[in-house]
Amino acid sequence: WAEVLGRETGVNEHFFEVGGHSLKAMVLTARIHKELGKEVPLSEVFARPTIREMAAWMDDQEQRVSSEIQPVGEREHYPVSAAQRRMYTVQQLEGGASGVHYNMPQAWKLRGALDENRLEESLRELIRRHESLRTSFTFRGGELVQVIHREPEWELERYPVTEEERLPERIASFVRPFDLGKAPLFRAALIPLETEGHLMVWDLHHIISDGVSM
Repeated sequence: WAEVLGRETGVNEHFFEVGGHSLKAMVLTARIHKELGKEVPLSEVFARPTIREMAAWMDDQEQRVSSEIQPVGEREHYPVSAAQRRMYTVQQLEGGASGVHYNMPQAWKLRGALDENRLEESLRELIRRHESLRTSFTFRGGELVQVIHREPEWELERYPVTEEERLPERIASFVRPFDLGKAPLFRAALIPLETEGHLMVWDLHHIISDGVSM
């Protein structure tokens, strides 16, 4: 609990009153499963939000042995999840490549000297490491599937020096629709600031990412 919440907790403290929320509750149940080999449904965190209550419930349950998720072998394509199928369908209904409803942009201010080429290569290494960042979506035999590419073309976008007051306009121009048929569904840009440092922005499509994976 202390690691998930970022603070020490007593056995009678209420999870959602000391900094917990639904995302942290999901992380908590995953950690319990990994460390203790015990499955705690997310609903039980809400029903028994103290360590004392949860421990008593766990003692009463049949314990299941935790097993690591094994990767599947390489395939030409893979099935999609129900959530991915829903997002794909909604995006097509909302205009296909013209919608940004499922974009997940973030921005960071970088201060000090910056090696732009090294940053770009680091982001490329992230793409090489994580299959989700090399995934696109297409139809095979009438079914929506996901395809993992070995090393799709990708480069860090670079913008001209920007005044602080123009940043919202610059970021808005960066957030644009993704073509779900082309990997990677991830882009990043570097915006030099007129005052000092840089702003790094990146954007992913929700079909390959969520709060937990971020």
